[in-house]
Amino acid sequence: MGNSFIFMGCLSKSSITWRWNARKVSKGEHIILAEAYDEAGNVGMDLITVCKK
Repeated sequence: MGNSFIFMGCLSKSSITWRWNARKVSKGEHIILAEAYDEAGNVGMDLITVCKK
């Protein structure tokens, strides 16, 4: 599955912003997956597909 990037940390906010410099990735579709965990063990995830032309 291509390149993977992992961001790990502790957030006190309900949102995060991440900028992706896509100049060095190949053309085509790429999937971005975000996962979040809380102290109670709940997991949330979301994904989007982006296309570089």
